[in-house]
Amino acid sequence: MNYRTTLYLFLGTLVLGIFISQFVTYQSVQNSLADSRIINVAGSQRMYSQKIAKTALLLIEDPENTSIRGDLETALEKLEAQHWALQHGSPDLGLDEDRSNSGTTQSLFDSMQGSYLGLTSAAHDLLDAPDPSQVPQQLHTIISNEQKFLPLMDTIVGNYEKEAQIRIEKLQEMGLLIASFLIMLTVVCLFLLIQPLLQRFHHKNSKLSKVNEDLIRQKNQLVIETGEIKEEIEYLTIAKQKAEEATLAKSNFLSNMSHEIRTPMNAVIGMTHILKEENPREDQREHLDTIMFSAENLLVIINDILDYSKMEAGRMVIERTNFDIREVINNIYKTLSPKAKDKQLLFQLDMEEDIPRYLIGDPTRLTQVLINLINNAIKFTEEGKITLTIRLHGKTKKGEAKVQFEVKDTGIGVPKEKHKAIFESFSQADEHTTRMFGGTGLGLAITKRLVGLQGGVIKLQSELGKGSIFSFFLTYPLGEAPQETLVETKNVLKEKGIEGVKRILIVEDNVFNVKVVKRILKFWDMEIDIAGDGYEALEKVREKDYNIVLMDLQMPRMDGYEATATIRSWEENKYQSLPIIALSASALADFRQRAFDVGMNDFLTKPFKPKDLYQTIERHAIQLRA
Repeated sequence: MNYRTTLYLFLGTLVLGIFISQFVTYQSVQNSLADSRIINVAGSQRMYSQKIAKTALLLIEDPENTSIRGDLETALEKLEAQHWALQHGSPDLGLDEDRSNSGTTQSLFDSMQGSYLGLTSAAHDLLDAPDPSQVPQQLHTIISNEQKFLPLMDTIVGNYEKEAQIRIEKLQEMGLLIASFLIMLTVVCLFLLIQPLLQRFHHKNSKLSKVNEDLIRQKNQLVIETGEIKEEIEYLTIAKQKAEEATLAKSNFLSNMSHEIRTPMNAVIGMTHILKEENPREDQREHLDTIMFSAENLLVIINDILDYSKMEAGRMVIERTNFDIREVINNIYKTLSPKAKDKQLLFQLDMEEDIPRYLIGDPTRLTQVLINLINNAIKFTEEGKITLTIRLHGKTKKGEAKVQFEVKDTGIGVPKEKHKAIFESFSQADEHTTRMFGGTGLGLAITKRLVGLQGGVIKLQSELGKGSIFSFFLTYPLGEAPQETLVETKNVLKEKGIEGVKRILIVEDNVFNVKVVKRILKFWDMEIDIAGDGYEALEKVREKDYNIVLMDLQMPRMDGYEATATIRSWEENKYQSLPIIALSASALADFRQRAFDVGMNDFLTKPFKPKDLYQTIERHAIQLRA
């Protein structure tokens, strides 16, 4: 017997075993179902016989009751139908027509035939009688035969159960015999299969010995060739060094050219500023604005090229200095707010109060990253808003602050298939974007590298037409407050006003909070009105024009959220651009987010320092003066 024949025999044995096991299982299930139906039908005979006796008694007591008569007729019909089915079969009851009872069971049916006929005949006579109450002897016959019928029926049910158990045991014995046979046959087939495999293994082992000898000879040859490879590696190393030198020379050239161009560009921009302040004619101012716009755009491109060349050459150094992150963020906001306002975009700043104020890092590169991202957001957004969010995501084991930065816009968005490409050098989402918005395609490449140099990874969430979210985490060691901080705080209260802000509405229901804010604002010579809740605030905003509204969030009758949403729903442009600053005792992100969602421009957590209030008002005064 060859190997293939043995294999086929083994597979055939497996298939046969599966088929037989399935057949035995199927027969066992079918027999169990049939036995279950028979036992259920036989068991229900007890119920119907008892129901006949019960309804017969009720019918004699109330012969005119048609419902009782109907129950008796139904029970009698069921009893007779099932009695027939148990002996001759019935498809309606799920019993095969060709079934037959065992000799023992049939003898039990014969022994109960008299009580069965006596029970059913008396029930029929009772139903046929004109007045059932006049034939009480039929009730006696029914009850006496029912008492004989019940124990005999119990014996039949027990016999059915016993016969079903015997059939199950026989099928199990058959299954064990078949399984034993298949196991023996499988063992034989496996032995026949393994024997040629062992022979092949021995043969291959001999071949492997020869291959090993060949490998030893090849190893000796490789030793000779290794010397040649070493020479090739040395050659490639020299070529690599020359390529790196060429890359460095290119980066140096770009750096030098960018620097040389920036020098005259600074003069162009500076002189343009001077000319604009010398009261030029209207046509000259238009030309100067064109020069300024083109020069600033060109300077951005030059700066991008310079930074890119530094990174290519590995010369970009990240500083570690003590800096005030709130001052950095406020400066960014002040710088870019007019640009957003020119496009009629809402620019929101959401910065958690829990973020440590003084950190150790590179504020210049952080500023560059955020300005780049926000400039892009303004450039690619035609309507809606841009939100700069800064969150504290806990501290590391070393006590360092982990800060999340996020720039979100409602602009054109980026297709998912372009998410990686826009971070590559000289790349934008598509040619249409380049033609419409301009740019070198270096901005995001530089941003990605700057974030990476500071230990972060920039991420993008965006879909075409649904805006974009750029976010990254940076970890900073905690810094120290400079000694002049207290002096700066005191100097704020000595300020004589904030340009562009003369009238402020305070919406606050707490008298003490009103006194605190009012006292601080008086230092700055501002006209102040007070509203105790949202309804009063709406009336006062309608009556007067305010530069800024300081809005508490939780108040009776109408809270700050509803009041702000109502003001933003008014059609006049002044209500859409009115700065509304939230004042809240809660610093939770949910409160902040809800405040921004209803249209508030900023968020200040109570208790706050005079300097914080001053900087917040000053930040929005920039937009009012623009």
